[in-house]
Amino acid sequence: MPYPRRGRRAGGLALVALLCFVAALAFGLAVFWAIPLGLGDKKEAAVFGWLVERRVAYQVGFAAAAVNLLVGAAALVLRGATAQGWLRTLFAAANVAAVVFLVVKSDALLAQREDVGADPRPFTEMPDTPYSDPDRAAELIHVHTATAAEALRDRLTARIFGAEALPAAKVFDVTEREVSEPRLADVGAAQIDRFSLALPHGYGAIGYHFVAPQPNGRLVLYNHGHVGGLFAEPAREAIRRLLAAGYGVTGFSMPHRDPNVTPARVETPLHGTLPPLRDHETFQWLESEDFSPVRLFVEPLVVAVNQALLDGYTGIAAAGISGGGWTVTLAAALDPRIRASYPVAGSLPVHLAILPPNDPQDWEQRAADIYRLASYLDLYVLGAAGAGRRQVQILNQYDACCFRGVGARGYAPAVAAAAERLGGSYRLEILPEHAHRISPEAYDIILGDLEKAFAP
Repeated sequence: MPYPRRGRRAGGLALVALLCFVAALAFGLAVFWAIPLGLGDKKEAAVFGWLVERRVAYQVGFAAAAVNLLVGAAALVLRGATAQGWLRTLFAAANVAAVVFLVVKSDALLAQREDVGADPRPFTEMPDTPYSDPDRAAELIHVHTATAAEALRDRLTARIFGAEALPAAKVFDVTEREVSEPRLADVGAAQIDRFSLALPHGYGAIGYHFVAPQPNGRLVLYNHGHVGGLFAEPAREAIRRLLAAGYGVTGFSMPHRDPNVTPARVETPLHGTLPPLRDHETFQWLESEDFSPVRLFVEPLVVAVNQALLDGYTGIAAAGISGGGWTVTLAAALDPRIRASYPVAGSLPVHLAILPPNDPQDWEQRAADIYRLASYLDLYVLGAAGAGRRQVQILNQYDACCFRGVGARGYAPAVAAAAERLGGSYRLEILPEHAHRISPEAYDIILGDLEKAFAP
């Protein structure tokens, strides 16, 4: 009699294990079904009503696969038969090895290079556009004199801030000195301060100021892109490198990214109450004659410049990756107090962004009404215009996300010539990099150029 009870108990446990296996498998399949394959893409996907970034979704998928393997091993072990026990042991060992592999290698799998495909020409050849000719690209630049540059900067400022001048006297609403932030404890700062700024429509920006252990008196504004926010390892790596070189850093995330304040609902002027869609698509309905959502991106950097001058910094630069690179491009165009700027994988002009191997990007990149006032080439020129000002635009040729290829070589000479006429310097660097990141070579370029920017 005891043997049948053991058999029933084992059979019940096996059924439970099988049900768990089916549930975990269904969840894993749902995750992967929801996400068009393309590792490294920053876009979000809806999984059972939750918006998650694809990188997170892939990690969930790997975790679900690990659960499948563990439960499958348990189902094998719980079988009542004792024959072929060595085979069940082998299967269990293989499953454990697979789980360990997923745990150790998941980041590497997520960071794998995007396949260029059978035809690499879109990544290596100039695109078929009239503006591949530098002379034609110059037609997209509308700021040829200092007066024209200042006038365009004033128009952009008025549209974004609703005022004739930048808020150059505005300070953060809350300044906390010498805070403890465990998520940023490994960057090597001598001191960390936290800044908070209230923004329209319930938004808010929270930035962190990092004091260099051996400060050189200069500050770099750092803005991170869509994936991960300021607490992500790539952002912390950027802060570490800048601090080690003696630069203070004030870091921000983009709107809708931790640690910024995002309202639960957004009140739009014509379309009622809407949820704040993750990659800023809600902003298209928030934009009005009286308000530009672009302000939510750049005002924190302008206020950070104000704060840096109050804190005694003698020179200010800015750097950013991806959407943070776009933010830095715009901030440098608006605020001449930013002496040097380094947007990495941050933008391409419209005539390139809409062609393979690229595709149109987020709302702020393609649809904000500031592009009725200025072209991207105008923004690049404004970011470098002025005595002693400079910009190095860095792109990754085989980027796993966006802003890739070599088409930028068509407009770079025209932008460089326009910036030089206005007293500044613009340079394009296209690196043979596949990952959507600031590569070691890009860091060398940035740190080397910073030395030139602030040379006596």
